[in-house]
Amino acid sequence: MFIEVTLLEELKGPMYNILQQFPWEFEVKYALGTQLSTGEIGLDSRGPILGAMPGQNPIRFSWNEQIHSWRRDAQCLQGKGPLFKALGVRRGETVIDTTMGLGRDTSQLLAAGIKVLAFERVPAVFFLGVAAQIFEGLSKERLQLNFGSCHSNPENYPIFFDPMFDDGKKRKAKPNKGMEVFHQLVGGDEDSSEEAERLRHLTKRLVIKRSPKSVELLKGRNSKWESKALRLDLYLN
Repeated sequence: MFIEVTLLEELKGPMYNILQQFPWEFEVKYALGTQLSTGEIGLDSRGPILGAMPGQNPIRFSWNEQIHSWRRDAQCLQGKGPLFKALGVRRGETVIDTTMGLGRDTSQLLAAGIKVLAFERVPAVFFLGVAAQIFEGLSKERLQLNFGSCHSNPENYPIFFDPMFDDGKKRKAKPNKGMEVFHQLVGGDEDSSEEAERLRHLTKRLVIKRSPKSVELLKGRNSKWESKALRLDLYLN
């Protein structure tokens, strides 16, 4: 298993050295280049980039930018939004995010002062998260990134699970360019129900992110928080 990373400029210095010496669980091949195709991973002096759809600018993966964006949301800053209510956590506490993806939900938690143990099982996406953390100096005490799936939870932290959902409905609005590329890069989660059932037994509090009109991924939902864009299903164990 390996991924290819295009160096958009010749990189030197401590950040790049740390990245090269990181104990990846897959091979990372670097090569100089000038442009990225859709879904390709790039790296420059600012950090990692994801190749976008034709005609669109590449997407910068940045923890700092996402966290800063969430801090403009008063509910998020105070930890009072639906995600925090569903997870039942406050500033300084810890959540396991089993589906890091492009980091939007992880960043929301971080912006509210929540510590996150994040998991990602797609090598290219995991590389984006780690590279951004290294280049931006985001503390490992705030965010611990892990490759693969979550298999243990000795501290019984709340778990957040966001499978790639599809309710089968045609949408008027296209997903943003980041998610459009992400869907192509990752594909669908064909084992979502099995993964959710497994995670349910690892925690006292499992929150599953769903499309508003989609069926419950698991039976026995205890509560839900719903908006026009998404639904958060809560399962207590």
